[in-house]
Amino acid sequence: MSGALLRAQAAYLVLSISRQKHDTETQLETVQQQLDSLVYPVLTLPHEITSEIFVYCLPAEPSWIPDTMEAPLLLMHVCSAWRNIAVSTPTLWSTLEIEAAAKIAPHFSEIINVWLSRAKQCPLSVKIDGPLSYIHHFRDLLKAFRRHSQTMRCLDLTVTDDDLEHMNTRQLSDPTTMFYDVPALREVLLAECPPSFVILPWNQLTKFTGDCITAADCAKALRLMPKIVECRFSTTEEFDHTTPALLPSENRVIYSVPVLL
Repeated sequence: MSGALLRAQAAYLVLSISRQKHDTETQLETVQQQLDSLVYPVLTLPHEITSEIFVYCLPAEPSWIPDTMEAPLLLMHVCSAWRNIAVSTPTLWSTLEIEAAAKIAPHFSEIINVWLSRAKQCPLSVKIDGPLSYIHHFRDLLKAFRRHSQTMRCLDLTVTDDDLEHMNTRQLSDPTTMFYDVPALREVLLAECPPSFVILPWNQLTKFTGDCITAADCAKALRLMPKIVECRFSTTEEFDHTTPALLPSENRVIYSVPVLL
């Protein structure tokens, strides 16, 4: 076969490839347009319904934030519409759990601030599992809490008195007062730390759980809470039911459930 004939055949093949490529691109564009025109039924739901469904997607036991494999962060990665709905649903952000001993992401205080901001005026439930001394940039974290403390209703604090004392020694600020000025706080769980060691708005609490504290500290806790309605304790000591401080007063009811560990 001559060189001219080879060149002609090569040119023909190149032209054929170009035409097929153009046809393929046109077909792909058509398919993409058809795909873009599809409206999934879930996206036609009113935002209020979708928000309610999102709330039911929250894990029964929330994981330590930020966890991108669980709601609410997981919902934000599906599509822009779901992201906008999730961000504008305060209930999704009303529970905050921090494990101080876990690997904390960079800019953690900023993450906390954004998280709590999205909760808006929704009552907050906050859990901190110490030690606080493991939290880097603790001052920034404390500022974020104070910025949003007006709506905090429930507090679960698992820290030791030694850890709180260590934070004071480092002069990072006084962690014993970090939840003092919280006007909406009504429910507190305090574990491994004597109630008298933490300054809380005791006179407004209606529900208290003391975990792994002494019987004497149980009695002290009851004296601090004039409005208590429900109270539970677990202690490693014998509990004296005849102690006057443990008896319910006439205008309130106390459910005292001591558990000998």
